Amino acid sequence: MYRQAICAVFVNKENKILLGFNSKDGVYTMCQWGIEEWETPKEACKREVKEELGFKISDEDLEAEFEEIVKCEWVKDKSLDYYETEFIGQELKIFKIFFDEEKMNFSQSNEFENPVWIYPHEIHKFNISLGKIKFKLEAYKEIIKIIWI
Repeated sequence: MYRQAICAVFVNKENKILLGFNSKDGVYTMCQWGIEEWETPKEACKREVKEELGFKISDEDLEAEFEEIVKCEWVKDKSLDYYETEFIGQELKIFKIFFDEEKMNFSQSNEFENPVWIYPHEIHKFNISLGKIKFKLEAYKEIIKIIWI
């Protein structure tokens, strides 16, 4: 069974995407969070951006909501938080959000520290894997392909 989640891909005026460092897992990540049973994917996206990044997004900020779902299998490593779970990974609903520098200011959390803007083709240069397993990298490449088709 897959955990239902969203992936909020922030894009700035230079067409760069946002990554942040997740100190719990020791990897860079896109903004991705779980969807609660009582909310829609769009509601989850808005709630989590507010909770994790510290600013509100409006419907106008949501540039696109994609129909495609990207599966991201989890690594079975006992040192990870989600090792003892019934889920085998996440099914990611993708949102593209234009980052407005004038109204969006980050507050850092341990799941999204040291934000960095990168060009999509640079994704492989960042530590997005746990050990030798590149489980998020392939999902992120697929997400980037969907957004820029």
